[in-house]
This record gives sequence, structure tokens and C-alpha cells, in this order.
Amino acid sequence: PTIGVLIADNQQAIADGWRQCGFLEYAGDWNHARLRDRILSAVEALMPRSARAERSHAGRQNADGQGARRIAERMIAGAAANEKDI
Repeated sequence: PTIGVLIADNQQAIADGWRQCGFLEYAGDWNHARLRDRILSAVEALMPRSARAERSHAGRQNADGQGARRIAERMIAGAAANEKDI
């Protein structure tokens, strides 16, 4: 389970997606006037074990755990392509 705080505008779409699937407890933008209160409310919402279990399940249903591997493969492929250009 995650409490989300947006730092940049380009994070809004991913935050919305995680919130819609039930994984993210969204607290707001980093400069929201009541961010502290919203974080405390988000923590309270995650206090029940069942709430954490539901969000954990939602996260597992929407992430395969292979993102780091895919990034590494693309980086290696890009490096190999650059070596061919040298």
C-alpha cells in the first residue's frame, strides 16, 4: 500500500491510474495547503489490516514485478546499438 504525494505534474496520470485500481491512497500535491492533514487521513485509512490487504492485492494484480528487468534489457540493447555505431 502506498500514500501518494505528487511532486510534478507529469505524475498525475500514473497516480490516477493507481488510485482507480485501488492501490494508491492519494494525499495530494506536494504544495497542497493541507497536505499534512491529508497524509494523516491517508494513514488512518490504511490502519485496518483489511484496507492494506485490499490495496496490496490491487498492486499485485496491476504490476508484474518485471519492470526493472525490462528497463535493464532496453538499456543493454541501446548500449549494444551505440557500440555498432562507433
